[in-house]
Amino acid sequence: MASEATPPVDSHDDLNYRFRAERSANLIKFKGVISDVSDFEPLADIFTDGAMCDLTELEFASWNGLSHLLSFLKHHSMNLILTKVPSRTFQVIRLLDPEGKHLKIEQAEMRTWDSAKKSDNFAFFELNRLRQVIDAKQEFGAIDGISLLSPLRFAIPDYPRNVSVISFPNWNPDHHEELNFWLSYAEFLVETIAVSIGLLHAGLANCLWTLSEMSATVRAVERALSILAPQKAPGLSSSIDKAKAVIKKEFAEGIAAVEMIEAQVRAEYVKLRTSITQTDADFSQTHESVNQFLKVVEDMDLPGQSLENHGSIVVENLIQLSLRPELVKQLVELQNLSEDQ
Repeated sequence: MASEATPPVDSHDDLNYRFRAERSANLIKFKGVISDVSDFEPLADIFTDGAMCDLTELEFASWNGLSHLLSFLKHHSMNLILTKVPSRTFQVIRLLDPEGKHLKIEQAEMRTWDSAKKSDNFAFFELNRLRQVIDAKQEFGAIDGISLLSPLRFAIPDYPRNVSVISFPNWNPDHHEELNFWLSYAEFLVETIAVSIGLLHAGLANCLWTLSEMSATVRAVERALSILAPQKAPGLSSSIDKAKAVIKKEFAEGIAAVEMIEAQVRAEYVKLRTSITQTDADFSQTHESVNQFLKVVEDMDLPGQSLENHGSIVVENLIQLSLRPELVKQLVELQNLSEDQ
């Protein structure tokens, strides 16, 4: 099974979790992370209506971050054309802006299917090429010899909603509606798990941003205290660094756990896809694949449980910092020291 590249948590410093946009001629490059706290107003002069944006170096984008970007673009009455959109980011954008009114996707990364090896991988596709295949009524058709793992209706944000069910060329039409249901359900599930991974990365970005802001303030106070009373400097910045290390570790474990769940579900999805699209279609075999898929879903650890387990430790470390009371205490002691002198 191919797995989508996600940023290794331990290797990131705080800067990597900030969003940057760099313009060169007519191309804007997105870099870093679009998080819940990303501010786009300082970039208003860089963005122009209809600008082409390359997302190759964008490590990930949170749901709220992209929602804020859409609000920014609406406020400034502009749209952006996106190319090289990573798979996870594409999954969110196609839900937030399915008609491409402000974020028009020209090229996106999608999961592909090798029927000979019965395995999946990733490749970038031009959405206009996919629309041409849909116009030819070939939802499982190949583009330049490469097939998508999912039916095209799940890959294209503005797929016509008036088309009722997927057409399965190897099956009796009486079975199409049921096959459509199971494939749609499986697709929904794997996408939901993928979005949960994005939420974990967003949570990490938010925590790192918050701790960086806190650290900058605390270090400034510590510098002042070290001048006024060197023996009383509290050393709280080291506490922030320790909390940051624990938080990174917890998020890394949480992300790894959910990615393992995603891999298990996708493996069964591949088997289901194989049984549905193979030329010697057998309904009993497909039902067996459906039952196995449902068993994996029933037995798997819920992504929400992983978020809850690791989230409680993250919150506990943030609470234990107690920065404000300690700083107030140091300032009071400094005042008392000054009065005694």
